[in-house]
Amino acid sequence: MEILRVASDLYPYITGGNAIHAHEMSAMQAEMGHRVTVFTLPPRQMTAPEPAEGYVRVEYPVSFRVLGNSFNPRLLVELMRGRNHYDIIHAHSHLYLSTNFCAAVKKFGSAPLIITNHGIMSSSAPEWVNNGYMRTLGRATLNAADRIICYTPLEKQRFVDEFGIDQDKIELIPNGIDPGMFSPAPHPAGDERTVLFVGRLVPGKGAHFLIEAAHILRERYPDLKFVLVGDGPGKPEIENLIARYGLQESVSLRDFSRYDEMPEIYRRSSIFVLPSLYEGVPRTMLEAMSCGLPVIISDFPHLKDIVQNAGLMFPKGDVRALVDAVATVLEDENMARDFGRNGRYKVINNYSWRKTVELTCKLYEDTLESINLRRRRKLPGIFGYHVPEHE
Repeated sequence: MEILRVASDLYPYITGGNAIHAHEMSAMQAEMGHRVTVFTLPPRQMTAPEPAEGYVRVEYPVSFRVLGNSFNPRLLVELMRGRNHYDIIHAHSHLYLSTNFCAAVKKFGSAPLIITNHGIMSSSAPEWVNNGYMRTLGRATLNAADRIICYTPLEKQRFVDEFGIDQDKIELIPNGIDPGMFSPAPHPAGDERTVLFVGRLVPGKGAHFLIEAAHILRERYPDLKFVLVGDGPGKPEIENLIARYGLQESVSLRDFSRYDEMPEIYRRSSIFVLPSLYEGVPRTMLEAMSCGLPVIISDFPHLKDIVQNAGLMFPKGDVRALVDAVATVLEDENMARDFGRNGRYKVINNYSWRKTVELTCKLYEDTLESINLRRRRKLPGIFGYHVPEHE
């Protein structure tokens, strides 16, 4: 199958959940025998440090970027030119301008369009922008797709109830990760206890809430360490908070690491914390669970079933509740161990990356079959009569 993937962010230019998802899916689909081309928008000054893994990568360097959204008009031109050269166009996240382009091109006739929802709202934009966008351009973009991939039933229901998306277009395919790559440490990490955050440093990811919590927790646990892995426009604010509270000895900030280095970072940690304001089904949470870490994340209704018995949830933005959750896990080693064991079991049984990719490829096939069937039904038969279908 000829697959065109359109991903504004792509690993290794960008190290984040969406970027890694698009890269890993392209690599596995190529390994399965599909011909995969990826259109992406890397930062203008950046050169990819490594070649694509079995797929073709076409770069459109960013002309400008706003609210985490990259723009290059050449991408739209090339989408128009090549819109019927592929069997499937798969765009990642309705929140990106690149996906808006795919929806616009669809109006002129193109290969079937699949859109994966990586989170209904953007963590880089304020709430009023998110709400306005979703009720206008976001809704139009999603409704232009032939099929939409959602990770959870609650996200699907929200699309239908709040934003008027056609429910028949939405397919449930769980997000996944490789549990063989992300596995627990063979031996305990030692006496040092470390709280880990992995994510972009933007307001919606909530790293500043963790620094506020670290300021309080340090009084009770003076040896507790915090590691924040990530980068982004909010980094200066995080650095200022660390300095203001005198946390330089307790908090380590490090840029995103290579993806193959991440399992060891999880294994050296004790607890994973994700205090986001907006989330889909974060890969980082699944990776932490797969490595046997208890997870503490903001309370999202669509994530309750995943986190249940594998960690704790706390109200969004409630620093005191975050402090209490971390203290609860630190004080109860049996609970922490059970959370870690349960989390890994859940990932192995329900969130395997291979299953995610296989279900996505099956969706491509079903979509093409459905569209071809509709086309055949519209073709006039002999003497103007329609040829009956035999299904």
